[in-house]
Amino acid sequence: MFRDQIEQIDRLLTLPQIITQINEVIESEKAGASDLQRVIKADPVLSTKILQLVNSAYYGLPGRVGSLEKAVVLLGMTAVKNLAIAASVEQMFDRLHLPGPLTGRDMWRHCLAVATAARELAQRASMVYLEEVFMAGLIHDLGLLAAAQSVPQDVAKLVETAMSSKASWAAAELEILGMSHATAGAHLARKWHFPGYLVDMIADHHAWPDKPVSSDLAGVVYLADTLACRLGDGLALTAQHQSIDPEMLGRLNLAEADITDVWNNLPAYVEELSGILRV
Repeated sequence: MFRDQIEQIDRLLTLPQIITQINEVIESEKAGASDLQRVIKADPVLSTKILQLVNSAYYGLPGRVGSLEKAVVLLGMTAVKNLAIAASVEQMFDRLHLPGPLTGRDMWRHCLAVATAARELAQRASMVYLEEVFMAGLIHDLGLLAAAQSVPQDVAKLVETAMSSKASWAAAELEILGMSHATAGAHLARKWHFPGYLVDMIADHHAWPDKPVSSDLAGVVYLADTLACRLGDGLALTAQHQSIDPEMLGRLNLAEADITDVWNNLPAYVEELSGILRV
């Protein structure tokens, strides 16, 4: 059972080397923008993807950005770092070979939809650190990614159960995997020394409505996850029983109109970004 394997982190997931290098640069007190650019430029494909992302309609920057240097000036190191990670982390999903109707690419497309919707909602809620919100959406299902790589047959059974019955994903997950993907993901993020706010977001991204002291970051990811599952693109099962009510929106200073706007824009944004990232 997956629950019994969670401590074997090195066998569950392997981070692409470029992500490790980027994180080392960001965490270094001596490193600067030029160091980040050097790491990214060493991978021409990654450099091209980042410039395509920066110039996408999703970012809506005035004028064309033709260099990494300008991208860092306009968006900041954190934003460019997260775009680099977004362009790299897709490899982790692409390596998955799941039996059954869904693939690793379906999981990735769902995470991309959540990241996109979360950033849009955070912008409307006047939250800061929008690019960290995007990153949070990308990794919110880290625990499920680990389970799919570790026990693919069990995840296939989980998907089949969720598709063929009225049982919630959460209930089926506890029965088949022995733990929730939120709990597993938070555990892995902690082991990988992710920032505490990302660990807490992963842990709470389904339980947020029932936790009054949970972070706004977990809240926007909860809403984004709900919208992404309603969109039905990729793995649209984990939040299919979740709802959105006015009280939830009030906690985040959002209105129904914000949800409507994000919902209307989401398919086009996901299609554009997924095209750049070859999803």
